[in-house]
Amino acid sequence: AGFCPRLPQDSARPRRIKVLVDCSSSMAGNSIRMVRQALTDFIAGMTDQDHMTFSRFGSTCIHAGYGFQPMDLLGRQFGWEWVEKLEADLGGTEMSQALRSVFALDMAAKSDVLLLTDGAIEAVDETIAAARNSGQRVFVVGIGLSPAESLLRELAEATGGACEWVAAPREISGAMVRMSERLGAP
Repeated sequence: AGFCPRLPQDSARPRRIKVLVDCSSSMAGNSIRMVRQALTDFIAGMTDQDHMTFSRFGSTCIHAGYGFQPMDLLGRQFGWEWVEKLEADLGGTEMSQALRSVFALDMAAKSDVLLLTDGAIEAVDETIAAARNSGQRVFVVGIGLSPAESLLRELAEATGGACEWVAAPREISGAMVRMSERLGAP
């Protein structure tokens, strides 16, 4: 397990991050365990000025809480409890609908989307078009060995985000540290 370092509070701009986790059945086993550990560490690295939303998807998209949570002690506790309960129990992978739902959350505030998925993606063109039109950057952490790696990279690049691919548990910590740094950049 790794740790995502906190950005110095006096030099970092507050981040508004919409976390979206693939909880489809294809994420069962090692993939969902990797996501739980990665997000636990990621949340630990948030500053009190950061804000996050938490959503999971499969055949449907489920949002936790009521919009952006400040990542103070109570917000981090909320996030850790949500992460602890993540299971690969939501059926198929309706990524396009889930992204549209997450993009619509609190559109008044500039934010980025952090997507953790194994890349079993349907409706590729529709998903990329929705991402481009959202005005929000999508940062993707791809989990496992999936033939959709190039499509997930295209999704991230279409919005000015970035993509990391993680095939083994030992690689997730480094990927999340790099994503944390990118999410803190303009």
